[in-house]
Amino acid sequence: MNGLRGRLAAVPRTLLEEVAIVVVAAAVTLHAEWGLLFDGNLYQPDALFQEYWMRQFNDPKLFTDQLTTDLRASGYFPAGLELVHRAAAHIVDPVTVAAWIPVVLVPLCAWLLFRCIRLHTTWAPAAWLGCLLFLAPIDILRFSGGHSRAFAQPIFLVALYLALRGRHRLAALVPPVGVLFYPPAALGALAMIGLSALGRRPDRERLLPAGASAAASAAIALVVGSSDLISKSEALRYPDFWVGSQFPFFGHSLQNTLTLNYSGFNLAVSGSILAVCALAVIALSPSVVRLVRREVWALGAGGLILFGLAHATLFRLYLPNRYTYALLPVYCLVIAVGWQPLWARAARLRLWPLLAVAMPIAVVVVASTVFPIGRRESISDVVDWTRDSGLWLLAAPAGAAVVLAVLRPRAAVVAAVVSGSLVIAGAAVAGGGMSAEGTCPTGRLVKKLSTLPPDAVIAGDPQRMNCIPITTRHAVVMSQKLYQPLAEPYFRTIRPRMLDMVRAYWGPSPDALVTLRRRYDARYLVVGKRNRTMPEAWERKQPFTDMIAEYLRDPAGPAVQRLGDRCLVWQHGYDRIYDLPCLTGV
Repeated sequence: MNGLRGRLAAVPRTLLEEVAIVVVAAAVTLHAEWGLLFDGNLYQPDALFQEYWMRQFNDPKLFTDQLTTDLRASGYFPAGLELVHRAAAHIVDPVTVAAWIPVVLVPLCAWLLFRCIRLHTTWAPAAWLGCLLFLAPIDILRFSGGHSRAFAQPIFLVALYLALRGRHRLAALVPPVGVLFYPPAALGALAMIGLSALGRRPDRERLLPAGASAAASAAIALVVGSSDLISKSEALRYPDFWVGSQFPFFGHSLQNTLTLNYSGFNLAVSGSILAVCALAVIALSPSVVRLVRREVWALGAGGLILFGLAHATLFRLYLPNRYTYALLPVYCLVIAVGWQPLWARAARLRLWPLLAVAMPIAVVVVASTVFPIGRRESISDVVDWTRDSGLWLLAAPAGAAVVLAVLRPRAAVVAAVVSGSLVIAGAAVAGGGMSAEGTCPTGRLVKKLSTLPPDAVIAGDPQRMNCIPITTRHAVVMSQKLYQPLAEPYFRTIRPRMLDMVRAYWGPSPDALVTLRRRYDARYLVVGKRNRTMPEAWERKQPFTDMIAEYLRDPAGPAVQRLGDRCLVWQHGYDRIYDLPCLTGV
């Protein structure tokens, strides 16, 4: 035991802390992703669109249909990420690889952020505060599922860390490589490098690498290709982009637009807590503006500028909210660096013990209820989720007590650690602690569909078809998850498909089934229980919501519910599978 203590004592304290933060980040990630990693029925919702087709790398017979071919050609999937999955497919299922990617990337980001904060301040709790705040808002971290956006924070933080270290040439390599994994983040990193090179006087040592980085990034983007995105003028013509749709860009007030996913900051309560806390630190301790280095401010400014440009050039720079991802590490850095100076000033006041608790509570309440680009919940909702999260609220002061016992601090450190732990607890409670997941059924219907020929294309209610490709490894005519209308050529493919599929499944005429067979080579039709009212899954899915509502008013009912036993292949309960060539004679 004494020998082990001696060896640990010889290890630099900073190294031990870095190892500890990596372990903590890995543990937090495993907890958040546990169901997705170890329950075969659970999937990150976007895996139903992002990864299912990559199983073709293992079995070339899978997903040879036209819809999957068009999806792959849409430019949604960066070349670098596809290459990683293609290489890993020789050993592991691509869907499994994607699920484990966060377990690697989150600890990497926590370690990079830890080092970035240590380059700003030597105050021991600062790096821990910043990293724990980064890990707390699970619901907006966007690592889950290992999709391309999971690489946004690694791209930002690698570039930021190298820039802070003065390794400008190495930092300039990050955007060109980042284009292969997540182009919006590569553009954000490039903006950070360029803006930080300006300062009061242009810095040639930084400008030359920045220019070379921009040229290399553009060249790689041209070589690997990118999405041919729909224009704003064309999108305005379709209800698919208005209020009540899956991508509601038009028809909202400016405030609502800025709160939404895709078009806004989509901070949720957890992200709002970090944003409000960072603003409070700047307002109460303006010296933080000087303490935080220009590279960090350049990262945040670049994200906001690109967010504005993305709106101004809709949709030329893809989705505006992708550029707000850069703000998360900026919030954490500002809070971590400014926290100790803030409470050093507050400790001079006799009321600092009260303020140490009151400020975090005020931050949480303001962020939850009145922050203009936040979710703005009611006070009763805030009280409810606070009351239901007693474990976190007990853990916060307990963790603070441990830190204080080690540091044996003065009043300023007591206030800083107690208040910081409460902000972390608030963000963690609001974040929910678990990543988004959805259950895919594995009953008799799925087992039967799995036995069909691998090249069979299956038709059915597009909402119910979401899970079919990933659970049965079969192509579908159309599903809600595959309806991603931003890439213009792909949009021209999927919109007629969705219209035809909705018409065939919900409409009164059996002639629509012939269209499924002739246009999309559909071989089987899945029919379930008849809906008498609008299914919840079809709400806010214009123009299809109105189509289904109109069909539901027809007394004849959907034609697929009147097919009888002719051409019936299989039946269990309400679920039936029909042979479409038999039904249509085509």
